[in-house]
Amino acid sequence: MLTYADKTRALKDLDTINRRCFDKTFGENSQAVFMCTDKIPVIMEILNNIKKVMIPASSGEGAIEMANKGIEVYTYDISLVSYYTEQLRIAATLMLEYKEFLAFFYMFESDVIFDEKYYEKLRKVLQPRAQCLLDKMFTSMPGVEIFDKLYDMLRLCPRFFDNPKYYMDIAMSMFSVNNEEGFYKAKSVDLQSKIHYAQFDILDLESSDYKDERDFDMVFFSNILYSLPLEEKLIFIHMLESEYPKYLQKGGALVNYFHSMDGLPRHLEFKKDDLDYHDMRSDEIDVLSELSSEFYEIGAGTNGMGLYQNDIVHLIKRV
Repeated sequence: MLTYADKTRALKDLDTINRRCFDKTFGENSQAVFMCTDKIPVIMEILNNIKKVMIPASSGEGAIEMANKGIEVYTYDISLVSYYTEQLRIAATLMLEYKEFLAFFYMFESDVIFDEKYYEKLRKVLQPRAQCLLDKMFTSMPGVEIFDKLYDMLRLCPRFFDNPKYYMDIAMSMFSVNNEEGFYKAKSVDLQSKIHYAQFDILDLESSDYKDERDFDMVFFSNILYSLPLEEKLIFIHMLESEYPKYLQKGGALVNYFHSMDGLPRHLEFKKDDLDYHDMRSDEIDVLSELSSEFYEIGAGTNGMGLYQNDIVHLIKRV
C-alpha cells in the first residue's frame, strides 16, 4: 500500500531525476552504480555460513546473488536513485525472460524496453514507492524520454555505448544471476522479502533504519573509503575499530575492498599516524595490517570493469 510518506518521497525524487541534477561525486544526488564490480562471490568463499549481511545497494546484482543463496540481505546507499535502480533489477529478474533482461540492462533497446505493456510486467512486483515514481514517468513522458531519464540515473563508463557486449560479458562472468541458469533460479526466490533497502550515509549508521540490527555475519563497505574526503576517512577508520563491530554477531566480519591502482591520480593511500599520502601499494598493505591481520589479495586481474590490471585486497576484520 502506498503511504503518504512514500508518495511524497517519490515525487520529490522524480523532480530530481527530471531536473537531471546529479552530482559527479558520491552523495545523495549522485547517480546509481550501473554494474557491480565487487567480487562478492569470492567473499562468500572466504567467509563461510553467511546468513545475514549488509552491503551497498550498488546495481542490485550482489544483493540478488546473495538472496539467491538464501542469505538475508540489507542493502544501503547514500544515493537517492539507488533504491529505484535496485527495484528495477529485482523486478526484471522476477518478471522478465532472460533475453529481455539482458536487453533491459545491457543493450538499452529503447524501442522494445519502454513499451507500456512491457512496463506492466515490472510494475506488478515493484514496491509502492518505486511503483509510484515509475508510474509517473511512464504516464507523463514518451518512451524515448523515459529511456533517457532512467539511464541518466546510472553511472556509466564513457566507453559503454561503444561496446555494451563487453560489459555484459563482464557482468555475466562475475555473478551467476546474470547467467541464464542463475537468473531463472532467482525467480523462485522472494527477492522483495529477502532484500531490504535503506538510504543513509554509512558514517551515520546509528541513525539509520538498520541501527537496531546487531547480528550480521558480514558488513561490507566496498571501496567507500576511496570516495571519502580526508576528514571522513579518519572517522571511517575510527568506526572500523570501535563502532561497526557492534553490528556483527560473534564470528562476523567487516569487509573493505581496495584496488591497488598504482600510479592512478585519484588513488590516495593513507598512513594512519601522520596522514602522509603516497601512491605506493606497500603503504596500503601496511595500513590495512594495522586494522587487521586477516586480509586477502585477489588478483592479479581486473577489478571487474576491465579498467585496471591490479591486485585486489579484501580487508577482513572479525569479531
